[in-house]
Amino acid sequence: MQTANKVWLTPHEVEQMYGISRGLLWRLRGSGDVQSATIGSRGLSVSRASLDAYMARRARDASDE
Repeated sequence: MQTANKVWLTPHEVEQMYGISRGLLWRLRGSGDVQSATIGSRGLSVSRASLDAYMARRARDASDE
């Protein structure tokens, strides 16, 4: 499946697509800003919808400054 169509992303895909480092991704998971799950034996997957929502919030916050 192409990355553009995926609902759940790996940390590597998040880093490539959103420019979010693994360290920041772990902090966002811990704070509840993004949703993640362990799916099967593939390891961590991150909700693309929650990443899009996080990025939209950041863009709004930046425009308010």
